[in-house]
Amino acid sequence: MKSSPKINIKLIQGLSLISPNEFKEFVNFATSKYFSGERNYTNVLNLLSDLHKSDFRNYDNKSLIEFLMNELNLNKNTLLNRMSELYRIFEMFVVINELKYMPDKRNRILMEYYIGKESFKLFDYIYTSSKTFLSKNKTSAESIETESLLSDLASVKYFRLNNNKLFREQFSLKSEFEIFAFILKQLKNNIEFQHQKFLGIKQQTEIPGITLDSLPFDKIFERLKKIRPAVYKLTLIIYYMYLSFKDFSETKYFKKAKFIHGKIKSSLSKAENQFIYFLFLNYCMDQTNLSKTFFFNHLFKIIDEKLKEGYFRELTEVMLPANNFRDYVFIGLTVNKTEWVRSFIKNYSPLLPPSQRQDNVVIANAMIATKERKFEDVIRILSKVSKKIYLHYMDSAFLKLRAYYELRMSYEAFNEIERIKKYFQSNKTFPQGI
Repeated sequence: MKSSPKINIKLIQGLSLISPNEFKEFVNFATSKYFSGERNYTNVLNLLSDLHKSDFRNYDNKSLIEFLMNELNLNKNTLLNRMSELYRIFEMFVVINELKYMPDKRNRILMEYYIGKESFKLFDYIYTSSKTFLSKNKTSAESIETESLLSDLASVKYFRLNNNKLFREQFSLKSEFEIFAFILKQLKNNIEFQHQKFLGIKQQTEIPGITLDSLPFDKIFERLKKIRPAVYKLTLIIYYMYLSFKDFSETKYFKKAKFIHGKIKSSLSKAENQFIYFLFLNYCMDQTNLSKTFFFNHLFKIIDEKLKEGYFRELTEVMLPANNFRDYVFIGLTVNKTEWVRSFIKNYSPLLPPSQRQDNVVIANAMIATKERKFEDVIRILSKVSKKIYLHYMDSAFLKLRAYYELRMSYEAFNEIERIKKYFQSNKTFPQGI
């Protein structure tokens, strides 16, 4: 849910982000004596609940404040104070709710608290459960960050207990884990920088690349392989992809990364697998942009593999100007997998955001008709495109132009060109510089 752009009251902006069920949870939270103290927020919360159901429509700052003042019989200053208090409670509500799904951060808070109170038995209880939880999780960049955190806290504990041997041991591990986590993060960052460079985007900084180039990777990898072989293999995949994006003339590192991933993907977290698949896809797409058309076969195999393994989150999200659904259709048709494309449309179009689903399906079917040279069908199919999104309009318009050209319908083609020109000139949602 989104608030009216005219309302910039922090509490209203925050409440506009939560669902009706979450709002009910917030009411229970905010009316708890622990958070509300002696203040009774019931009346204002009941009013805000009703307004929330309508997404605060028909209100701006002034009218909303006046409505609440009249209904609650409060002067403006008092009302604003109440809303400010409720916003602070709302922040606590968000933090506590989010910590439910972030056991690492929650445990860190607890362990730091117990160390501060010198309650080392309670610390050990949380520390042991955290280590157990970590050992059962699949390998990810976050896992090495968590190990760094746990070693850091353990070193503080042993320092407090004056156990120098264990302090030095944990402090050394903490220092190494920090380096491993830093390298993984910077490799990922630098892959994005290299991809931007390939696209001709001016770089804002050279420091990350200079830093990576100065690192003794051989020694670092030797140590990482010895103490955390699973993380070593993940890091090696990312490192090879960094080298791949750095030099598109050399494909051996891409092949090495693909080989290692095929061996260990079942041991990686979903987030890491999703990330790696997109590295592979972006790399292959960049290679096709260098006229290396045989990479379309790589692209198709990667897409087919990741979809079969359940990695299709990108299809469920609104990510303009990216359109992975359209790209997958295009790639499938490029390698002459028309029946695969039909099945893809049938099986995966229901996952698309409702606002984009119909136009994506229509355009995909028009792309199939174009591939099969059924140009009368292309024009008929594209008459169903709503064209609310500029990307859909562009796809539809250029597919139509292709059909008009093939059918020798010059008059219709020129009319379509004029419509395209007017659209580009008048459409305010069309991005600058495209």
